[in-house]
Amino acid sequence: MNIIGIYNAPACVTMLGLIASVFACTLAINGNHEFALTALIWAGIFDLFDGMVARRTTRTETESRFGVQIDSIVDVISFGITPAIILTTMHHNIWSLIIAVFYVCAAAQRLAYFNVLQESVVKENSTTKSYLGLPVTFAALIFGVGLFPVVTLSQTAATHYANGLMLLTGILFITPFTMKKPGGIVYLMMPVLALAATVFWLWQGLTGGFHVV
Repeated sequence: MNIIGIYNAPACVTMLGLIASVFACTLAINGNHEFALTALIWAGIFDLFDGMVARRTTRTETESRFGVQIDSIVDVISFGITPAIILTTMHHNIWSLIIAVFYVCAAAQRLAYFNVLQESVVKENSTTKSYLGLPVTFAALIFGVGLFPVVTLSQTAATHYANGLMLLTGILFITPFTMKKPGGIVYLMMPVLALAATVFWLWQGLTGGFHVV
């Protein structure tokens, strides 16, 4: 009997991103937020490479359609739910929860919207040179890099800053502005930035980390 699902190379890379996100959620719930952010960044790295693998893999129409669905499901977990869990466990207050709920809903709406419009496309808007609104996958770098300042801020200031960053990101998910796709040197610099952020959060985690409220 065949196992349900499709297990080609792109799908396997996508699942590695999901595994990283599960680790991120578990680490955050246990108070290891620096390592959780590291895992979130790696979920973003796997997402970056699953598209590259998909473009270099010969797939049937069914495999391509499956790739769209599994990618979106993983994206909602990795870049919708995971950042929300990290920030709500980092800052325990009602506003963090309300903003996290809005953020996850915005991420889900965006992904479902582009699935309906582009069912045959592996990556949203991948046939054009621009994005409409902010792609949810950018959350890995937005929070992986954008949360650097919390290590120097007071607890209250860090809470306001993190809440503001999540609120703004959620709004940008569903705002119909045109954003040029990164290419050339910018595209190459994204993995380098992700690796630098990995080093930063690993160092923070190994040297005591920051305080949460």
